[in-house]
Amino acid sequence: MEFREQLTIGVLFFFMAYGALLGLLQIVAARHRRADIAPWAARNPVRGAALGAALILLSYAWFFGTHQYEIFSPGPASSEFAFFFTLAFWCALASTRVASRLWTRWGGSP
Repeated sequence: MEFREQLTIGVLFFFMAYGALLGLLQIVAARHRRADIAPWAARNPVRGAALGAALILLSYAWFFGTHQYEIFSPGPASSEFAFFFTLAFWCALASTRVASRLWTRWGGSP
């Protein structure tokens, strides 16, 4: 695999991990009623957990369903994937916190 292809699969992995981590944060917010993470999930835990599970399922289905060749061909090592996963984690956490603050500031009740 060339560097360009390795970078492409790494970025695609980042988007898959970002979506899955957003789903995980929705489930955590619904389970522990954490309005600071996701007020819409804390208000209605069943919908929050369903939304989280759907985000995880759709992220994995998209990544593993559309990129078999890139995934199973030799490419980036686990350290590159760990970097993209860590980056996705921080981006997901930051975006849920920002969305939560905007939601409560613009009139949505937690």
